[in-house]
Amino acid sequence: MKRLGLAVTGVLLAALLTGCGGLLLLALAGLEVGNLYAQVRDFVGLEASDYTMVFDGYDLGINPNPNGTLDLRGLPSGTHLLSIVSEDERIGFHRVVDITSGSGLNLGQINLEIGAVISGRVERQVGSTVVPLAGVRVAAAYGGPGLLSAGAGAPLTFPPTEETPTVVMAFTDANGNYRLGPCQFGEWLVTAAYPGFLTDVTFCTVASGSSASGQNLLLKPATTSQPATIRGTVTREGGGALAHSLVNADLRTALAPLMDAARVSALSSQTGVTFMAEPWFRWRSLATVTTVAGAYDFEVPPGTMDVYALKYGYRAKTAEFTLGSAAVQVIDFALQPR
Repeated sequence: MKRLGLAVTGVLLAALLTGCGGLLLLALAGLEVGNLYAQVRDFVGLEASDYTMVFDGYDLGINPNPNGTLDLRGLPSGTHLLSIVSEDERIGFHRVVDITSGSGLNLGQINLEIGAVISGRVERQVGSTVVPLAGVRVAAAYGGPGLLSAGAGAPLTFPPTEETPTVVMAFTDANGNYRLGPCQFGEWLVTAAYPGFLTDVTFCTVASGSSASGQNLLLKPATTSQPATIRGTVTREGGGALAHSLVNADLRTALAPLMDAARVSALSSQTGVTFMAEPWFRWRSLATVTTVAGAYDFEVPPGTMDVYALKYGYRAKTAEFTLGSAAVQVIDFALQPR
């Protein structure tokens, strides 16, 4: 695999307290966040504007400056997947980092990699119809079927931790379509999860000069407890929708979706792999992206969680609450510009 040079000059992580607000009986509190500063030395024949920064699969909409500096403010503390990705998703890097307020982190020398793109569509079955699943996070893990073979050490964790194999993430668009990249050459496992539905998995292999399209996922209804629903809007203080904002729920108890037994059998026959017992995956957070009107609506498993809204250039806000089965919680975030 061809490797391309990238230098990162230092990362400073510091706490920035945000403003407070409120909705119903829930307090919107300041979110501890970190700052990341870096320098891109080599754009590999591309312009700085051809690259963007991606946070846990969410495109922050931030490009390096023409001189190579990258200044990201307001990233939440915790373990997250940071990526720099070219416009065509074929050049970049992915790194799991622990963002800790008030402490420093130096990523050192990083090499950009040329890889392939994995793409497809995520749908869910509703009654007798199949509909696209918009604004859901899709994850691809490097290693293919072997990641789930007996004795392999699953469940896999998404968003990834340092113990998780190489992972690439992205969100589906309004039509349920997704693109993941750059994905290093080799075997990959692709999956997505949504509360109240069984998960699905597809396997693919990419090599130099190739891509893997048509990696479609179909989520079928599960017979578990009914999920809760979170919905609302993200606006700037004083009015005005904040389109393409991230709304994320950090779950105290991870979602561990199961798969349809017939699908497991089909995948085992297809790959020749005897899979370990389920659950195979632990989703420690679920998220979605707001519409052009700043609206969001997604489902979460019952339980306690911290929900935050994030938009670059604004101070993030968070709310902690507990939801029961089939509960509906409306929570609007008004973010203050930095």
